[in-house]
Amino acid sequence: MRDDVDLPLLSELQRTKNELGVAMHGFISWAAENYEGYKTLLPEKRREYRERLAPSLAGSHPRTPTMVAALMVGFRMFATFATATCAITTEERELLLARGETAIVQACRLHTENTAGEDPATRFLDILRSLFSAERAYAKDAEYGCHPDDWAELGWESRETQDGEDIVPGKKATFIGWVDEEFVYLDKDPAYATVSEFVQRGGIPFGIKPRTLWQSLKRAGLTLCSTNRTDTTKRIEGKTRRVVQLRRSAILGGEDDG
Repeated sequence: MRDDVDLPLLSELQRTKNELGVAMHGFISWAAENYEGYKTLLPEKRREYRERLAPSLAGSHPRTPTMVAALMVGFRMFATFATATCAITTEERELLLARGETAIVQACRLHTENTAGEDPATRFLDILRSLFSAERAYAKDAEYGCHPDDWAELGWESRETQDGEDIVPGKKATFIGWVDEEFVYLDKDPAYATVSEFVQRGGIPFGIKPRTLWQSLKRAGLTLCSTNRTDTTKRIEGKTRRVVQLRRSAILGGEDDG
């Protein structure tokens, strides 16, 4: 907001703007010297930020938690540089990081609230996208029951196990259904429970009963249903199951987005 801007400080910064280039040069030199140590630390720190902040960003664009995490990692690194060069104290650094995190998350939440529709189907799918992106939900290959080809978009990760490097569901991911090249097949009870539990923990308004949700998805033309039903049958992992069938683009985006 305009009233939140410290105009005298802004004027001072504008008068000394040439010093910003000097500061950036110093930061790049410092980052280069510390590159080996940070190249393994930063991806893990980004994952930590994404997992911790994802509940506050549910309903946003599926890549928002990742982008926020990347911003915080860069901000944290610059704040560490400022501390290392005695520009700020350690206490000032922690305060700066806390303020920065609060501001970034609030900005993203306000954007989501201002752009999100009230339609239950849209809200459910937005949250489900966020869960996949944050590795809080995962889907299996419909034919074989293993990880799908695009596993990284569907809640799986590459991780060291007792048997060596393997592709496994995210540590905090819950199973919600299956996929093939065209469709997502939601297992209704776990899919609804996963979204419902997630929004309750995050204090996010939802309040949609399962029957209302599946009817809303059908009315929106997002699901392929059997006659007089809100679900359908599909041969999955060798068994006939009742599922909610949606086009992949409805959840994951892609060529069918229009």
